[in-house]
Parts: sequence; C-alpha cells; structure tokens
Amino acid sequence: MTIQTRTAIRNGSGFELTEALLIYSDGWAAVATRHQIRATDSTPSLKPGELIGSRALTALARDLVSGATTSCEYLPENILANGLDRTVWWIPAGRREMYFARPAIDKIDKANNGRKAAQPALVLVASGRHLRVFALRDNKRPTPGTPLMNAPYLNLYDDGTVCLGSSRVPDRHGPDQIEAWTQGWHDSAFSHANPMGTQKRLNHRLGVLGLWQRLIEQQTEHFPTDALVDSGYTLNAVIASGSAKR
Repeated sequence: MTIQTRTAIRNGSGFELTEALLIYSDGWAAVATRHQIRATDSTPSLKPGELIGSRALTALARDLVSGATTSCEYLPENILANGLDRTVWWIPAGRREMYFARPAIDKIDKANNGRKAAQPALVLVASGRHLRVFALRDNKRPTPGTPLMNAPYLNLYDDGTVCLGSSRVPDRHGPDQIEAWTQGWHDSAFSHANPMGTQKRLNHRLGVLGLWQRLIEQQTEHFPTDALVDSGYTLNAVIASGSAKR
C-alpha cells in the first residue's frame, strides 16, 4: 500500500527519513516503539525497535511542533497551566450537586442523592484521559507556591488521581476541553474509598461520607476548609512534574 502525503515545512531542505514510531493501543492506554530506518536498494524498512518512554515522547513532540507555525489562543483566568502532557485549572468554591452510587449510597439517606452541598475550591489536572483533583484552603486563584490539600471525596487515590469508572469525560486534555472535564467531574457518582489509599483525606470526626451527608442535610453555605488535609504537593510541583511532591 502506498501512502501519499503533502506538507509545507519551514526551512525544510535536506530532510530525509531517519526513524519511525509504532504506536500500540488497547483503546485506553498506549505504548510506542522507536525504530531506525534501514535502506536497502532505496526501499526503506524498519530496524528492531526499542520502547520509548513518556519523557522521550514529550521531547520528540516539542521538536516536532517547534518548527510549526501555530496560532495563539486566549486562556481564561481559571487555567493555571497548559502543556503537551497536562492542563491545570481551578474551580472556585460553591454549592453543587453531589451524586452517590453503591456501595456508598447504601450508607446515606438516599433522599440526599443529587442534592447540592458546599464544595471547597478545587484544582483539576487533566492528562490524556486521566484526572487528578486537589482542594484549596482559600477560595482564590492559587499561585505556584500554594499548598494543595487532599480533595475530600471518595474514588480518589493518594496522588489525587480519580477512579473515573464509567464517568463521561473527554479522551484528551487542553483548554478547549476543561468545560467537559469539569462537567464530567461534577456529574460523577462517588461510590467507594480506594483500598490502596493510605493518606487521610479529611480531618473530621464524621469522616468523608458523614461530612457530606451533614453538609447536604444542613444546606451549609461554606465547606469547612479547616478539615482539609495537606496533600504534600504544591501547585508548582504538580505543574512541573505531575507527580513529584514539594
């Protein structure tokens, strides 16, 4: 099969085929191998490849886009950072609907399912089809040095990664996707505490589920941010490396 493509490359004289990437995917995750090119009688073929890691892929992507002519785009105030591998934004505190599913819903008054409750300000980090969520003590736009709190919700791992389950979320990140990501987060149903989690999510005698039930029943205007627990991350650490703590 012959594939024909056309492209306009700035200052592109002298380009020749040197290597190729093969991408393997199961529809959820993907891996890639990098292959040098073997030219035999002017017919190129692939040499044995090697697995290429995320850092090398990111560097390659930067090289590919560095010579491209791209348009600028307006970034709204709620976006904190945007890059090739993640988009970070924040949501002010407010009252929003809370949804629960089994087994958590069996431990609360089912009449409270879908009712509004006071929520803390949040920081969301989308990367591909993965989402991390943190809370803020103060209801204001965070700065790089702002400490991030553990988000006081179920379905979260220690590093803030959300167990998305069947949540309807985008399959990529970017400034044009944050509304869909935010809506997907708000519409998700909280069902369980992740068994691998070892960090304390909340410093409150009622625990996570008990506190949410009280906030719903009392229709409190503000979330008690003094109950939030420091995650060990700063905003800058999440932006710079995605997983390293301060």
